[in-house]
Amino acid sequence: MIATNVKRPRNVDWKRAAAILYGDWGTSKAYVIGLAFAVAGYASFWLIALMCVLTALVGINYMIICRLYPDGGGVYASVRHRSEVISIVGAFLLIADYLVTAAISALSAFQYLGVPHPEKFAALSILIIGLLNLLGPKQTGGLAFLISVPTAIVVVVLGLFSLPHMGEAIGHLQPLHGTFGQNWAGFVGIVLALSGVEAIANATGVMKLDPGSSDDHPSVVRTSTPAILMVMIEVCIFTALFGLAAHALNGLQIVGGDVNAPGAEGVRDYMLRYMGQMFVGGTLGPPFGHIFAVVVSIVFGLLLLSASNTAIVDLIAIQFLMSRDRELPKIFQRLNKWGVPSAGMLLATIVPMLLVIIVKDMSGLADLYAVGVVGAIATNLGATSTDRKLSIKSWERTLMFATFIVMAAIEMSLLIDKPNARYFAVTILAVGLILRGLVQERRMKKEAQAL
Repeated sequence: MIATNVKRPRNVDWKRAAAILYGDWGTSKAYVIGLAFAVAGYASFWLIALMCVLTALVGINYMIICRLYPDGGGVYASVRHRSEVISIVGAFLLIADYLVTAAISALSAFQYLGVPHPEKFAALSILIIGLLNLLGPKQTGGLAFLISVPTAIVVVVLGLFSLPHMGEAIGHLQPLHGTFGQNWAGFVGIVLALSGVEAIANATGVMKLDPGSSDDHPSVVRTSTPAILMVMIEVCIFTALFGLAAHALNGLQIVGGDVNAPGAEGVRDYMLRYMGQMFVGGTLGPPFGHIFAVVVSIVFGLLLLSASNTAIVDLIAIQFLMSRDRELPKIFQRLNKWGVPSAGMLLATIVPMLLVIIVKDMSGLADLYAVGVVGAIATNLGATSTDRKLSIKSWERTLMFATFIVMAAIEMSLLIDKPNARYFAVTILAVGLILRGLVQERRMKKEAQAL
């Protein structure tokens, strides 16, 4: 690894850090509720509740990781001192996650906006976002922060209109059907949108220092902990609330893995919009329900596009970092006149475009998505919890290792039960490790010639 004394400015406060996280975690409720209903019908709340518990566990663990690694606690940085190979594997799993995040977020955005052939609009939007990022992240970086506030307001309003329907929802609630194995497979299928914790862990190196700390002895607990805690509470409470409220909708039918409602087909991929239309319309009248549905579509559409942008920015950044560390070819650190690695931007744009055009379906992309993020988080938690040199309390280490076991079990299930996820993860790892091997081979030849 190349030693460097270059320090990026620490100017990210807890509000901006929370916006980074909310851009990913906050979007999950846009599609996970519909996907869960397609799996378990009127028993889907139990799967969503488990998902919320897992989200809380991961959040608590990443508060610890952000405390331990104030100069960057993502899987690539935090695991590297233990094993370069494991850190590389974790990094490529994270790259796989970011590639699918860009694709699934853009597709979900246009599902909410209700356009025909949403995959074509999604591919075009990814191309535009990629081209904008050629001008530097400043041109697009503020979108998540700007849109997170109206999104939170819309979520609270929808939550308030959902409350009167809780009695009906509980009345429709069914126990989980089938065997433990079937229910576990259903749960594994909705473990989505956790990659935001890796993004915020990577960002600890640019977070504002705590009072009394310094660049030589940094601490960012007062920035990272409130950011994770606030977003975690919002996501867990409202995802569970909306997951239960969906049971109040009458006449939902599962058809071929999708969800149809009376007078509306394919609501799986825009469940919150449909809920807003029905709940607000039932209280204030159909015109207001329609208006609120449009507002939900626009706000979540923009938030999802900002999540796609964040994934592309993160992809460019991690490729640049790995190239600087001589783990990827030098081309990934060559900057254009705006200070952006053009080759990294090209890969971060073209692959998500191809994914969204080829797969086209939210459920199919969800399968690919989970294998990357779960693998990266499991790698980080496993390496950190077993590192005896780190200052971790006994209960923190135990909790982190237990969460690692759960995440590892989910990853194994994905690799066994989801062949497309397996092929995708293996392909990304193979291509990445081949590129790394070529870099190492070239370096060894240069060193041999020098002798």
